[in-house]
Amino acid sequence: MSSVGVALKTSPLIAAAMMVVLSACSSPTMSPTGEQIVVVGDSYTTGPRDNGEDPDVWPAMTWRALRGEGYSISPTVSGEGGAGYAHPGHRGGVFDDKAEVIQQSTELMVFFGSANDMTVPPEALKAAVRQTLKAARLAAPKAHLLVIGPAWPRPEVPAEVRRVRDIVRDEAAGTGAEFVDPLEQGWLWDDSGLIGSDGIHPNLAGQRYLAKKIRPLIQAELPAPQP
Repeated sequence: MSSVGVALKTSPLIAAAMMVVLSACSSPTMSPTGEQIVVVGDSYTTGPRDNGEDPDVWPAMTWRALRGEGYSISPTVSGEGGAGYAHPGHRGGVFDDKAEVIQQSTELMVFFGSANDMTVPPEALKAAVRQTLKAARLAAPKAHLLVIGPAWPRPEVPAEVRRVRDIVRDEAAGTGAEFVDPLEQGWLWDDSGLIGSDGIHPNLAGQRYLAKKIRPLIQAELPAPQP
C-alpha cells in the first residue's frame, strides 16, 4: 500500500464498455473456456511481484484450490501496488484503469481495497468508487460483482481507513454488489506473524490466510463443477 499523492481520473472504461456492447451487436465474440473471473486490487492482491502472476498470493492460491475441486475457471488478476479507486499506484494507475480488462463475457468481478485511498477527499473518493463500479457493471452487465473493502494489518485502524470502508460499502450497495468488510471481520488480526517485516503487507502465511477468507466468497458465486 502507499499514501502519496491523490488523483481522480475520468473513466476510460465507460467508453470502452460502450464499444464492447456495440461490437457485440455486429459480430460474434470468442470467449475462453471456463468461468470468466476478473480480480482488481492493490499490493495485497498482486504481491511483491506486482504483476498479477505471483504464485504465492491469494488469487493464485484460490485458483489452484478451485481447479483441484473441478471448477473450470479463466481468471485474470489486474492490480497495481499503491493503487486505489482514486489514489494512483506506483505506475500511475487506479482501479478504473485496472478494470479495463473486464469484458462482456466476464461472469464474476472482484474488487479488493483499498487503504491506499485514505488520503483522498471523501467526495472525490465517492465519485471514483461510483464511477468505477458503474463502469464495471456496464462492461459486464450479467456478471456478479463482489466488492471487498480495505484491509488493515492491525486492529488499530486509522479513522481515514474506516472512512474509506464506509464509502466503498455505500457505493457497492448502490450498484447491488455483495460487500464484504475485512475490518468488521478482523482479517489478519489473529496473528501478528501474518504480516511481513515491513509491518504492512501480508507475508506468505498472510496470503494463505487471505486465500482461506476469499476463496469461499468466490466459490459461492460459481456454478457447481460438472461431474
